[in-house]
Amino acid sequence: MNLPFNYQNFLTDFDVAVVSMPHTPLIVSKEQLNDQFCYVTDSADQHSFDPDFMRANTLRTYVDRTHEVIKDIGKRSGSKIHVIGHSQGAKVAAVVASENDLVKSVSFLGFNPFGRFDEMIRRKRNQLGAGKITAEEYSKALKELYTQWKTIHENPENIESGHHNWVSFSIDYTPYLLKIESPIFIGFGTEDIIAENCDLLPLKFIEAGKDNYTLKAYPKLDHNFFEVIDGRSNHEKGHWTEVIHDITSWIK
Repeated sequence: MNLPFNYQNFLTDFDVAVVSMPHTPLIVSKEQLNDQFCYVTDSADQHSFDPDFMRANTLRTYVDRTHEVIKDIGKRSGSKIHVIGHSQGAKVAAVVASENDLVKSVSFLGFNPFGRFDEMIRRKRNQLGAGKITAEEYSKALKELYTQWKTIHENPENIESGHHNWVSFSIDYTPYLLKIESPIFIGFGTEDIIAENCDLLPLKFIEAGKDNYTLKAYPKLDHNFFEVIDGRSNHEKGHWTEVIHDITSWIK
């Protein structure tokens, strides 16, 4: 399930390495997953995450683990390493590619380049625009989110509440993007609120005099490249395989 595309054709030209989550078993039964398909230690508790995982669940942990994988693969003669990251993985890929010269290209899918917490505010704004909440409800929600963000930063090392995770990932990734010298592919669904600001990135690249990027919008697709019809994702109509095909063609 971690490769949601037809990878058989992919393997004709590439070997695939998936960097695992820290302190997470490679194989588990369905009963050990919560409704978000995350591994939990108690099937009756949706949030019973392994304490070691909670401590390690930071951007730098994922970046360092990816560097280790790249280092190992790089020992093989003739290896050319291309990094693909989706959603949170795109954030990890951005930092890795900015720090690792072995990365020959990097692809960002469903990427929020301006942080993470901001998405919650943008969702409320969209709900207001769609008439799903009132102006009063929107104003109240904003105040609650600002208070939550203040609480997080008053105790940024709080692991149990996940504050360290919010602080770790809710950063501006554009400085990392502008350090990357290898080719960059940015793909996003136009119905993906997480990645809706990706079309602003060319402004940053142009300002910095950089042109090592390819931006591709996928109309009417969501965060996981399913078609959106009447505001709902149709999980019978997915486009992951063609997105990956676009990336492999671009790499070649």
